[in-house]
Amino acid sequence: ARYAAFWGAFTHEGAHAAHTLAPKPPAERAAWCEAAHQLEESRAEGRQVTRRPGDRRWLRATVTQLILDDFTTAGAAPATAREAGSAAALVLAREHAGILEPAETATVAAQVAKVIGDEALDQLRATWEAAHALADDAARHMARLARRWCRILGLDPDTPPPAPLVI
Repeated sequence: ARYAAFWGAFTHEGAHAAHTLAPKPPAERAAWCEAAHQLEESRAEGRQVTRRPGDRRWLRATVTQLILDDFTTAGAAPATAREAGSAAALVLAREHAGILEPAETATVAAQVAKVIGDEALDQLRATWEAAHALADDAARHMARLARRWCRILGLDPDTPPPAPLVI
């Protein structure tokens, strides 16, 4: 219990080991690859808590401390459609996966909707719900959903994502 977030990180990787059976393309290759990686995060965790409900505690600790805090810190609101898409995939989709509660994601949902609009957010929601329903080895279907994700955000799916910031 003293290291809940640490244990959650192990549990998260265990979720990938058990439920991410298709090889993932390199995230830096194209925007759709990055989107597929982000959608897979909540899909694998959702499968994990369906199989092992007690793991929610650990996954939730990790997501709350390492991801949600970054998105809810003052001044950290998404500024672009790409950032809003990342927030939706990494935070809002985890509510649907059963990791986070609606009250915890409400601020992020409002920030995302402010950047991309309610209609686009609804389209993203339908996309992550479809991703969560995929089989563990459905790489082609995930690729299609990831490409759709990019188009909803107005991103060219085949353009490489920007390089990470180096501080």
